[in-house]
Amino acid sequence: MQFGNLCGTTHDQPCMRPSLKGGYPLAFLVDTPGVSVENQLFLGEDQFVPLAFIADWAMCTAALWLLYRVRGWHQARSGRGFLRV
Repeated sequence: MQFGNLCGTTHDQPCMRPSLKGGYPLAFLVDTPGVSVENQLFLGEDQFVPLAFIADWAMCTAALWLLYRVRGWHQARSGRGFLRV
């Protein structure tokens, strides 16, 4: 993340430094240096990326749905009953 503009040998290049990010597998909350309390994430002060949040939610939902379907398929094949969907 860019934090200032006084870096480099000529002091006109952007200063880059790492920032704290929240969300898995995609970061949907990014700490904004200089605006909020640094090294802490807060939904009201930091940058929220809605597309990454929707993608995270979709991936988690798809993984849970797939696990549910595989479990039902396995139970039907093993003769322990059929999990209706």
